Amino acid sequence: SASEPPLSPEEIRQWLERIMAQKRALASLRGLIRIKEPSVIEAYNYLNSVMHEVAPQVTPFTVAQPLLQRNDRTYNKNEFLLHHPKMSLFRQALGLLEQTPPIEPLPHGLKILIFNDDPIILQQLLLWYKRGDLFPQQQVVFTQDAYRAFEMVEKNFFKPDVIITDVISRHAMGGVGLAQELRNDRYQGAIIALTGYKEEDIDGPLFLRYGFDGAISNPQGVISSQIIPRLHHSLQYYFYYRNLHGWSH
Repeated sequence: SASEPPLSPEEIRQWLERIMAQKRALASLRGLIRIKEPSVIEAYNYLNSVMHEVAPQVTPFTVAQPLLQRNDRTYNKNEFLLHHPKMSLFRQALGLLEQTPPIEPLPHGLKILIFNDDPIILQQLLLWYKRGDLFPQQQVVFTQDAYRAFEMVEKNFFKPDVIITDVISRHAMGGVGLAQELRNDRYQGAIIALTGYKEEDIDGPLFLRYGFDGAISNPQGVISSQIIPRLHHSLQYYFYYRNLHGWSH
């Protein structure tokens, strides 16, 4: 309560260690209990609420599972943050006319699943899609529910080539948990994080081991229409890099 003295840094550290230990214990039940089991959801939500009370400044990544060992690719900051590929200095030295490698348009009919638990953001993205401003040549499904997103993929209701997801959620499974669960379920499509983090604050190697294949920084907020070309170009760059290096997903 407001009348109680604030926790000391050492007390906060001890509480966070206890909370994360409980989250790891829940994650260890993954092979025995479905992630949509109500008691599991309630337990995660409770731990998230405790974490918020203890340290509201701490990002509540919700599923503390073992990190993945990625053997399909090595981390490259420019590629993971989905920047425009630059021509190598060697090719420039040869005097070649083109200044950048050719970037292919997105395939028609590409299936994209977008998850965001913020209804305002999701409705804005949906509006742009219906207007034909966002991914006009692609098939896009939107959801505010991470469990619904997982179920759609797991049960083949919708088989996306790409999943664009936020990272943080108010609920038991946000984008991090969704990426981990999908990788546990052997999903081989691309999972791209759409995050409000500034690029310098994105821990790319950690995101890679969470199961993400790239991250789009959008600190101004998705509501800005500037995100439309950024999303489109980011996917183009992802497929360019994937084809260049032969990534498995």
